[in-house]
Parts: sequence; C-alpha cells; structure tokens
Amino acid sequence: MARICDFCSTSSAAVHCKADVAHLCLSCDSELHSANQVVNRHPRTILCDSCNHLSAYDGCLDHGGGGLMCHLCDRSHLVTTSPVHQRLSSSSYSYTGCPAAEDFAAIWGLQMNHDHISSASHVGSLDILGQILDLQRTQSTVPLGLCSNKTSQGEMKESICSP
Repeated sequence: MARICDFCSTSSAAVHCKADVAHLCLSCDSELHSANQVVNRHPRTILCDSCNHLSAYDGCLDHGGGGLMCHLCDRSHLVTTSPVHQRLSSSSYSYTGCPAAEDFAAIWGLQMNHDHISSASHVGSLDILGQILDLQRTQSTVPLGLCSNKTSQGEMKESICSP
C-alpha cells in the first residue's frame, strides 16, 4: 500500500525528509522546502518504489526508474528475478535544495519535453509521472528564485526554484 503524503494527505509520498520526520509528495516537498534557506538545506531521500517506506539506494538500469529500491526490496527482488540485471547503486537518490521537475524525471529514468514525459523503459509508478507533471506546472507558474542545491557528489549547483 502506498504511503500518503504527510502534508497534503492526498498524493502518494515520493520523498522522505528526516529533519521534518515527513514523507512528502513532490509538490509538497517543493512547497515546504522552498520556504527559506534553512529548510532548503534539509537533506531528503527518494522513497523505494516497491515498499514506498524506506529510502531508495539502488536502481535497475534494465527497468529504468521503475526499479528504485531500498536494501530490503533489492534483496527480495534479486531472489525472484535474474541477477544479471544491470544495477546502479547511487547516492543520487538524496538531495537538498529545490530540484526542478526535469531533475526528478531524470532520477526515474524519464525525459521531459514541455508537458510530456517519455521513457524508453518500464516505469514503476504511474503516480510519479503525474507528480512530476504537477510539479512542472507549479514551477512554471510561480515566481522563481535562485536556490543552491547540493548534488550527490557534494557539489553546489545553482538552480531556479520557487521562493
């Protein structure tokens, strides 16, 4: 069963903010963490596509973003599927700042073209597609400011986000 966003109580949670002890959908994450530079620095993690509870640490390249999994689900998945799938262990499933919808789409192995998302591979959750499109619409209609985002490699990257 999908975990529901702790803020809006309507969408499925996609990220976890340890500092706020909150599971959030992408729109609420953007709204809450763009409020000021203090909350903007909260580290957040993408949730596992399988259990929607623990933080994702691993992705399956053969299934695009449909395979963002936590340690437990990854172990379970390897038992039931072929171990020859190409795996990508990465810290890119954690972030700070205000990532753009396009950045979130890339995490799930998707490409955005205006209001259309495309993928050459399987995507685990159709809900995440809707959340990314909603986030893109929100980001394109609100006044924008400049935010500093810390990449998974620890580098600072300036990007546009809502103030």
